[in-house]
Amino acid sequence: MLIDRPSVSIAQVPASPAHLHASDPVIAPTVLLSPLFAAHHTPDDPVGAAKEAILQAGLMMEQMKVVHEASQAAYNASSALCINVKKSCELGAQYAKLEKKQISLNLDLELAKKNLQKAKDCPPYSFSLLVF
Repeated sequence: MLIDRPSVSIAQVPASPAHLHASDPVIAPTVLLSPLFAAHHTPDDPVGAAKEAILQAGLMMEQMKVVHEASQAAYNASSALCINVKKSCELGAQYAKLEKKQISLNLDLELAKKNLQKAKDCPPYSFSLLVF
């Protein structure tokens, strides 16, 4: 006993309300809708169903390519961000080190100024030669 049921395949939900069919061009939308795939009726004859299945598989493959490329771009951006954060940390550490050095040099300069001022304020020493 043969029961006639409609054939069903899995196809991507397109960006427009219309469903994709074998005659539709392959277009990869940039925005993926949820759910990623939905049920789609296929022709009842085996040859037509096979052709539709192949085209639907191609559409799914194109969408997976879009997902893969978006994922790869996100990974690359994340890697670049990690490198930038690491470089920022290194530059921050170098800046802190230079800032400490500047503080030390400023303290040395202040001490030298004080010593110079003391030398200016002191009366000159007179040395006399004592001859025996």
